[in-house]
Amino acid sequence: HAVTQFTWRYEALNVLLWALGLLDDLPMPNAICDVALMARTIDRCAELGAAARLRAPGELLDTLDLHYRLHWRSRQCELDGQPMPADLDPGVILERHFALNWLVHFEDADWDEVDTPT
Repeated sequence: HAVTQFTWRYEALNVLLWALGLLDDLPMPNAICDVALMARTIDRCAELGAAARLRAPGELLDTLDLHYRLHWRSRQCELDGQPMPADLDPGVILERHFALNWLVHFEDADWDEVDTPT
């Protein structure tokens, strides 16, 4: 169980790399991230580090708002016994919501204590 939970953190890392501008886009959360691309990006972090620039607050907040809403919808579908729309992946949504909440200092929580209420 712990290993499975840890591997989901790739999705959070994907958001962090995007937020730093090291990945161009953050596609809809309907599939797990490209782990090989992330590994290549991390391998190049030393050279890319100088180019890293945190995205504008408005862009981060808009992305958080989208993922908050998608997470709410995901939980509502689960409660209602309904399928997720548009083949969205609830696990990807949760991890993205987690990372985005951390980025905006939601409740000033440390990484391991970030909450994702909907």
